[in-house]
Amino acid sequence: MVGSGSPDMRFLGREMRLNDCPEFVIDFPECHTPRVLFKVSYNCGMTSDVRGFTRNGWDAKVYYTYMLPTDRDVSEHISKNARRSIRKAQKLGVTATEHFDAETYWELTKNTFAKQNSQPPFSKKHLMNMLDAIREKNLGEMWVAKTPSGEVAAAEVIVCDSKTAHRWSAASAEEHLNTGAASLLLSEVVTHFAERHYPSVNLMAGNMARLSAFIATFNPDLVPYYGVERSGPDTPS
Repeated sequence: MVGSGSPDMRFLGREMRLNDCPEFVIDFPECHTPRVLFKVSYNCGMTSDVRGFTRNGWDAKVYYTYMLPTDRDVSEHISKNARRSIRKAQKLGVTATEHFDAETYWELTKNTFAKQNSQPPFSKKHLMNMLDAIREKNLGEMWVAKTPSGEVAAAEVIVCDSKTAHRWSAASAEEHLNTGAASLLLSEVVTHFAERHYPSVNLMAGNMARLSAFIATFNPDLVPYYGVERSGPDTPS
């Protein structure tokens, strides 16, 4: 029995375990080498207590993501602009389907960054390895929006845990930006995972204004989360 002057053992145990939680990262050998930056995000469905990291020299920062509950009719809650874009895509004959095509996704990714006069911050090999792992280990799905001629206008990669589908990455073709394909694709993806009884879809995109503008048309909930990072001891500030 816990007396009035004694701490609740459940909370005491939690406090004692705080430093154990990040040990697998903190004690990782590369974490103590020069020019290494580690980032760990404590996102939806995970603990929001990052003191185990900050007490060990990590820096914490608040980030944001967009969560879309699937217990409501998505078509009734999205904005007029989103509905208009979806109708436009449907009239143009754009269709969305699950289809895994890593090469096409890489080309779309390059296209997406080219629109911003930049290059992808990762190599083709790295992306291919990530996509191969997602597919081979059944960690998620790739969805594409195609024109009637078979061109891929937009694509999304979704990864899943036991409770949430996460919009891990998205890319689109510049020549099809005004077709509404991206809106149609996201709508179909959300409907698909709602039918699979995922209670929510993590739409991401809460930390970049140009991405937030598109995602906000689906009227999701803005949710804060922590990110922690730590540089190697000789990493320049």
